[in-house]
Amino acid sequence: MGHLRYTALDEVEYETGKPLFSNGLLTVLFLLVIAVLIALFPGNSLINMLINQNYISEVDYRYTILLSSNTNPITYAKINENPSEVVNQLATGFKDQNTQSIWFNYIILKTILYKAATSKQLKRDAIKVMRQYLTAFQSIPITFKQDIELAEDALTINQSSTALFFYEQAIMKDPDQTKYFYAKVAKTALWAKQCVKSSKYYFNAQDRSALITDKRYFFIMALRVLFQCNQFELAIKSAEQHIDGLSEDPLTYQLLTELAIKANEPSNAMKFVLKLLQLQSDQKKR
Repeated sequence: MGHLRYTALDEVEYETGKPLFSNGLLTVLFLLVIAVLIALFPGNSLINMLINQNYISEVDYRYTILLSSNTNPITYAKINENPSEVVNQLATGFKDQNTQSIWFNYIILKTILYKAATSKQLKRDAIKVMRQYLTAFQSIPITFKQDIELAEDALTINQSSTALFFYEQAIMKDPDQTKYFYAKVAKTALWAKQCVKSSKYYFNAQDRSALITDKRYFFIMALRVLFQCNQFELAIKSAEQHIDGLSEDPLTYQLLTELAIKANEPSNAMKFVLKLLQLQSDQKKR
């Protein structure tokens, strides 16, 4: 048996010199690898993410530094060692550059400003430069999310008028927002001493509300703003235009009566009282 085994093995023929993969298959594998590498390379997708996201993390911040294009490059080490010099450099970083580069410089600037370790003097200097950037962005095409971020940054440094500008730019791009968004814009408009605009955005929040309590709250807030700004005639006219959904709500007319009395509008107060009494009488009959 052993003799037969060795004889069988001797008769096996081995092919030598034949490659494991054919040239065609190797070419296909090479092209697949290249395609995968191209797909994995961040490129514009990373840039778009940095531009459009709502929150800038530490990793994003470092990527921003790498992608920013300055004649005198800003490095992470330079920011940590001499942030004051970086802020001075960024003061001219929005001139003669494209929107993408200006945005990256702005992210670096605001990160320095918001750092807890930043000195008070450096914060003041950074705020001055940030105001310049906010002014520059008002004439540069930017995205909806950039508008929102700039508005919030403007509020952080007490620039309510600038914040209102960016909120309104965002609304022009995409008006389909929540009641909370419009309420925030209304509050910003009030801080910017824009009473009529503030009431307008509160009414927008009312229109987007489903619950009667929310509708009533935003309705009364809109009218209260107008009464506080002595816009009595507009307040009464607006009350009639936006009463939809609240025309059978006694509490709404009770609040309207109180506003009219405080505004020294006895004729309108009487009108609201009569409507209130009618609604209360109707409720008792049911």
